[in-house]
Amino acid sequence: MSEPLNGKHSSRMAGERTALLIRCSKEEADKIRAAAKRERRTVSGFVLFAVLSRIANQEKTRMYAPPRTSQVLGQHP
Repeated sequence: MSEPLNGKHSSRMAGERTALLIRCSKEEADKIRAAAKRERRTVSGFVLFAVLSRIANQEKTRMYAPPRTSQVLGQHP
């Protein structure tokens, strides 16, 4: 049986995995594998790091960007 999570038992058993499938061309897959190898990461680790880095970058950009105004009303959306 799995360990309690917030007082409830998780339905996932130890050793189970969740998969995230990413569709890309063979050329893109080859580039990702090569980049992961250069950085000595697994492909999943490389992709996760890339996604989290871009999220952090977007959050920083939003933090310093001026507020957007509506084209129609001149108000904030």
